[in-house]
Amino acid sequence: FTPHSMAGRQRSDMKGRPGLSPLRFETKYTVDAATLAELRTLAGKIGGGRGGRGGENEVMFQGSRFVLGDKFGMVRTPLKQDVEEIAASVRDARTMARHVIVSLHCHEANPVDRTAPPDFFVTFAHAVIDAGASVVVGQGPHVLHGIEIYKGKPIFYSLGDFIMQNDTVLRQPQENYDSQGLDSMARVGEFNLKRTAGDTRSYPSYREPWESVIAQPKFRDDQLIEISLVPITLGFGNPPGLRGRPLLASAENAGKILGDLIKMSAPLGTKIENRNGVGYVVLAR
Repeated sequence: FTPHSMAGRQRSDMKGRPGLSPLRFETKYTVDAATLAELRTLAGKIGGGRGGRGGENEVMFQGSRFVLGDKFGMVRTPLKQDVEEIAASVRDARTMARHVIVSLHCHEANPVDRTAPPDFFVTFAHAVIDAGASVVVGQGPHVLHGIEIYKGKPIFYSLGDFIMQNDTVLRQPQENYDSQGLDSMARVGEFNLKRTAGDTRSYPSYREPWESVIAQPKFRDDQLIEISLVPITLGFGNPPGLRGRPLLASAENAGKILGDLIKMSAPLGTKIENRNGVGYVVLAR
């Protein structure tokens, strides 16, 4: 998001600005000694680089931070200020409610495995549960991600889409038509066909965005006692006017959806059982 999309703080001479509650993060790339030396040389030749806080073991280049490490990788750390401010809101809400649900809109992917949650989201989710949240729900990547049980509380890193009806938007701005080389006489249907190349690219072309689950966590007082997962389909392969609305998945599709979710949740320490087409998280007793 752009910096001015964030809510602005109140000043003595200016009212606060409405906006979103941000979770920013810092990105650090680890590289070997040879690559770090090359980056330092390149920065000296074309500009856009400077020394970092780590002295000879760090280079800032083109707005990115590179540090000396044992292996190549990327680490993203949520901004401490943002985590603390959101956690404070969670603690405040917890004084007024038995359960607090925290939702994060997050498009960023895990750089190693796109089916896994990004590292900064994991850190954030744990922090807000430590602050008193009962459930954390991720959204944004348009596909399912795994489920983690942290200190007895569920983290749904992404539940995918429940409704996905881009094709039924009635109007588009002219710049969208411009991006597809269409003039002012074109209409929405033509724009959709051009944008997706007749459903052969983008979201209509692959199955996962059209598969999800309805998660139903059950609590007894503050104790999580059950999570059931009902597979749904939004109609992959259907014409634009018929897809995008949630329907119960067929037995075959439910098995596929739950199989994917079981696989994605296993690295997070979560076991899910398929019981007659409905998933159940195995909880510690």
